[in-house]
Amino acid sequence: MPVARQTLQEMKSSLINELGSSAFGSDAHNANRPFVLLFLSAQCPASGTLEQMMNALAPAYSGRLRFGYVNAAKAANLVQHYRIHSIPSLAIVHHESVLYLAIGVLPRRELEGVLDAAARRSCEPANPLPG
Repeated sequence: MPVARQTLQEMKSSLINELGSSAFGSDAHNANRPFVLLFLSAQCPASGTLEQMMNALAPAYSGRLRFGYVNAAKAANLVQHYRIHSIPSLAIVHHESVLYLAIGVLPRRELEGVLDAAARRSCEPANPLPG
């Protein structure tokens, strides 16, 4: 029996979800995988560029990274919490720490390098053993 392939739109909906103030909290901070947050705005054309690039890259990191986007107009408290001053921005969060913060749209190769480094973090134990 053939396996059904997901369309890009289906992958987006399953890998990159919109996060509102109530949907984001300890779940993201306590996850074993780093969380890639895109801070976007419909009024900013560069937001669409970053979102398209992330939609193309996200399937390669499935199971190693978690993805979400924040509509800056709807979730001002998340924008403030992460001290986002420009849109679009990208933040990588792991265990209550911001590992990486970028303003604007990164070149694709640079973004891939950042995601690769974040994915390697997902292999580290949350509470490393001493010694």
